[in-house]
Amino acid sequence: MSRVGPVLCLLLAFGCKRPTDSQPSESKCDGPCLSDTECAARPACSSDGACAAIGSSCGATKDEHCAATDGCALFGWCSAVSGRCRANKDADCANTAACRRNARCTPAGGLCKLASSQDCKKADGCRYKGECLFDGTLCVPGGEGDCSQSQHCKENGDCSFTVTKLSPKGRCQPSTVAHCRESRNCGSYGDCALSTNPDGSTICAPGTDADCRQSNACKQHNKCRLDKPTLTCKS
Repeated sequence: MSRVGPVLCLLLAFGCKRPTDSQPSESKCDGPCLSDTECAARPACSSDGACAAIGSSCGATKDEHCAATDGCALFGWCSAVSGRCRANKDADCANTAACRRNARCTPAGGLCKLASSQDCKKADGCRYKGECLFDGTLCVPGGEGDCSQSQHCKENGDCSFTVTKLSPKGRCQPSTVAHCRESRNCGSYGDCALSTNPDGSTICAPGTDADCRQSNACKQHNKCRLDKPTLTCKS
């Protein structure tokens, strides 16, 4: 009989065993047994952390197997759990793109999830847009303080917490001319006046030719005239 080893591995109830550093000697093979060396050479090692032999398949048996994968950096799949890379510790999620961008900073069920206002406060949305409160589903501004500390307050004048029909949970937007005149975009683009949109929301935009003339857009790009239909400075 050819290939006796693999055949016996499939047929014998106790399976085919290959002791390795990362796999207990009592592990069984459902097919031809693999080695750690074979698993480490496969693309799934670098992509999914499946770098160690687990019987007749490859999987992650150490956190180190997961640490170098894209899934660890992006989604927090940095811990080896039952042969697969999963989010299992707070540290797995803390430094991920999912935490920074989407406030998915809490490990739950092997994934990084949004679960609290603390998660919101760790994300870019809190720092830039004032979305620092977890409402049970999303991160939203929690009040004036969230808006006034945000980057959008400094840049766009979005410093006031306002409840509108379109934003019943509240949003950050300018509510005074001072918000606009103190914003960076007043000096950069002439957005120095308070303007109300048809939906009732407010923005900072150029209000006069003078707003445009004092701006960097005028000095550097000759955009010194207010275009009223678009509320922008143009040449």
